[in-house]
Amino acid sequence: MEAEFSWAPSRQAFLRRIAISTTLTFAGLAALGLLVSLWFDAGILWVFPTAAILTIGFAVEDYQGWRNARLDRWSLSEGRLLHEGPEGMGMISLTDIRRVRVRFGTRVILFLADGTRVAMRYLPHPRETAAQIAALLPDSPPPAPSAT
Repeated sequence: MEAEFSWAPSRQAFLRRIAISTTLTFAGLAALGLLVSLWFDAGILWVFPTAAILTIGFAVEDYQGWRNARLDRWSLSEGRLLHEGPEGMGMISLTDIRRVRVRFGTRVILFLADGTRVAMRYLPHPRETAAQIAALLPDSPPPAPSAT
């Protein structure tokens, strides 16, 4: 049984995501801390260390997610999407997939007929992956051309 397509998480996609999310998290927390300091007429020495500690906590949580997802392998064969991961193997029939969307830059979300959502995380080319899956769905319109 030869797979038509296969995908695996990318370390570069994870590093890009964590760089963006930690930068935005630190900037948001620092801005919020500065606003609180100005509102309460308090010092600002606590703002940046606190923002850094909280940001590191979020980065560690992202790293734990990467440790779980890095072993995932997805393949498409004979009308089924196969998932191999640390928890075992699973299959999703293409007839059960209703929609395919790209979220947060590196994640493809599969919307199933029963309302379940399945995430394919840290993919290096999520738009192409979503287009490949969507093109094989029964009764699906062709994917819209990307604006690049």
